[in-house]
Amino acid sequence: MELPVVLSVIQISLTFVLTIFILVIMLRQPLSPNLRLRFKNGKKLVKCERGKNTTLSFYIENVGTLFAKPAAIEVIGWINFPSGFKLKEIRTLGGQNREVGTSGVFPDKGMSYLRFPRSHNLFYKEIWHFDVDVEIPQDTKNYQIFIPLYHERGNCGTKVLKVKVV
Repeated sequence: MELPVVLSVIQISLTFVLTIFILVIMLRQPLSPNLRLRFKNGKKLVKCERGKNTTLSFYIENVGTLFAKPAAIEVIGWINFPSGFKLKEIRTLGGQNREVGTSGVFPDKGMSYLRFPRSHNLFYKEIWHFDVDVEIPQDTKNYQIFIPLYHERGNCGTKVLKVKVV
């Protein structure tokens, strides 16, 4: 065989293998939206003074994945606080009116929750802000807040943020 023919066969083979590799990676990417939840300062940890009434500001952003940027339609969630936090309200701005969510207690888990006031649609790079009014506990330690998020096609995962009481 001549050298140009061999090089051509090698080039076609490498192109085919690379194409299959990229397709496998693309198919493994989830078709669910990838939501990022952070405190308003962009971090996963916030420091609060013990025993004070404070407002925790959060944002949820649809960051997408490497190959897909699906919209998150009808996003709902609950913010679960450990015992010791006294929950006041969760609110977001919807048009001109302030909307307030519902609250409750999981007695068997020792956690209180606040439900988002309404569902929300998040498109790629769109951000949704909401505030939670709480009274911080007296114990000085790190607390974890669990926020399970759901959308119309399923689960977006449970996000974990931390509150350090000083």
